[in-house]
This record gives sequence, C-alpha cells and structure tokens, in this order.
Amino acid sequence: MPRSVENSLSAVAAARAAGDAQVLADQLLRHADSLLHAGRWVEASSAVDQATGLQHARGATPEEARCLRLGATLQRLQGRLDLARNHAQAALQLARSCAADPAAAMDMDVRAAHAELGEIALARSEPVAALQAFTLAVAEHADAPAAWLRGRAKAHALAGDFAQAAEDLELAARKLASLADTVNALRTTVQAASAWQQARHFDRAQQLVDAARPRALAAGDEESLAGLALLSATHALEQRNLPAARALAITARQHALASRAATPYIGAAVALSRIDEQAGDLVNAYAALATGWATIGDLLGADLARVAFEPLLRGLQARCGPTAFSQARGAYEQKCKQIG
Repeated sequence: MPRSVENSLSAVAAARAAGDAQVLADQLLRHADSLLHAGRWVEASSAVDQATGLQHARGATPEEARCLRLGATLQRLQGRLDLARNHAQAALQLARSCAADPAAAMDMDVRAAHAELGEIALARSEPVAALQAFTLAVAEHADAPAAWLRGRAKAHALAGDFAQAAEDLELAARKLASLADTVNALRTTVQAASAWQQARHFDRAQQLVDAARPRALAAGDEESLAGLALLSATHALEQRNLPAARALAITARQHALASRAATPYIGAAVALSRIDEQAGDLVNAYAALATGWATIGDLLGADLARVAFEPLLRGLQARCGPTAFSQARGAYEQKCKQIG
C-alpha cells in the first residue's frame, strides 16, 4: 500500500473516532485524492460518496454539491456516464438552491456543475447538449477557466463548427498565457490553428503558427514545435508545394521523436506517406508508415502500434492496388536489408 494512502487512511480512522462529521468528510476527500494517485478509482469514488453523505447529513448544502460534482467527474472518468450525469444534475440542483443569484445562474458552483454536465455530454458524443452546458458555464465571464473554453471548443468541433471551436481555443490560449502556463498555452494554440485549418481559414491558422513558433523555440517545447511544423506542412500542401510540405513533415517527425509524443509523430508519418503517395513515390509512402509502426511500437507497445498503423497501410494498399503495394513493400524491405 503506498505510504500516502496509508497516511490518509489513518487520518480517516482518527477523524471517524473523533466523531466530527466535517473533519471526517474533509479527510475522506483527502483519502480519495491519495487513492486516485494510486490508481484506485473505485475506492476513491466510494470515499467521495461517503463524504457526500456526511455533508448531506449535516445540512452543508454547498459542500454536498461540490462532493456530488467531484463524484460525477470520477464516475465519468470511469465510463459510468449515466451515474455521472445523475450526480452532476443533483449537484446542479443543490448549487442553484444555495446560489446568491439562482435566477441568473451566475454562481461559480452552478457554472461548474454545468461544465461537468458538458464534459459528460462530450463523453456521450452529444454535441448539442455539451454546447448548451458549456455555454451556461462560460456565460460572459472573464473568469471562465480555460478548461471550460476548451470543452466548449470540443463541442463546437463535434458539431462541425470548427471556426467557433477555433475562437474558443484562441481565447483559452490567451487565458493560459496570461497565467504564465506557457506549454499549455502553446499546445492550445496548436489546437486553435488546427481548427482554423479544418474551417478552411488557412491564412489565420498560419498567422497563429508563425506567432507561436518563436515562443515554442524559446520554451524548448518539442511537442508544440512538432504540431506547428505539421500545420505548416498542411498549409504547404494546400498551396500545392509538395517539396516544402515534405520538408516540414520531416521536421515535424523529428520534433515529435525528440518529445517522444505519439500523436504528432503519427500525424507526421501519415502526412509524409500521403505526400509521397501524391508524388507517385509509393516506396517512401510505404516506408513512412512502416517506420512509424516500428517507432510507435517502441514508444507505446506492439498492440497500440498495430491499431494506429495497420488501417493506414491497408488504406494505402486499397488506393494503389495490391501489386504496386507489394512492390513498394519489397523495395522497402530490400533497402532495409542493405542498410542493416
């Protein structure tokens, strides 16, 4: 048993023996946090539920609402979405009952409950419900956390409104930058630029990329640099500049390798393969995916690498035909033998 769990469990036992419900509830929440860090999600949920019951029994409505909201988050992260929604709706009802201005629904606990309902709706792939919930959470408040703006951006993207998603992501990135959270600000900027590209606003996307690149270099953020290079490769492709696109995709792959970040590495491998395929170079198109499979296998394991790359290779085979695919694979394997 991890030492932190032992300590928190002892504190819970002492609080239970003392008979103070408020202290016991607080210790149960600390114990839940220790259990979470130990990966013991079910026990953490149980501890939060016990704290919720104690707060209900002592009539501490705001605290009960917060415990319910935390319980909703834990249930959501375990995939128990119906139970999560029940917890979040109960938290919202309680928070409204004790809000300073329940009619306006501007209380932070009310807004936080809406945000949790938004996350649950996202997990259920319900973009309309998610958008409604996050909009109520964000409202017109300058203090809306970046996480809520990013949640609303996901809802917009899920609904196919990439321009609105990009607007929310830009706002979230500025908020994170104002808090000196440089890395998360950069990565949110990458997401914003990607959303602008999906909305076919390539110039705006490239403006964000150009502004973010010096900050990423200064921060030494290889993962963000990988994302920015990949976005520039996409922009070059849009301009039908295959040589520039290929060079940028190679740069993206190098940064992704340096950061050991799987997602941008897979994106760079896919981009390289598609670029070479468009250029009629099936050997290198195959090589980009085969090399990617091996690299991700080293990073994440053989099973996850297969899930990522097997469909991509099948797609390449379907597009170029079995004969050309077999020839490309043979040429790649021969080249590997010569190098080896």
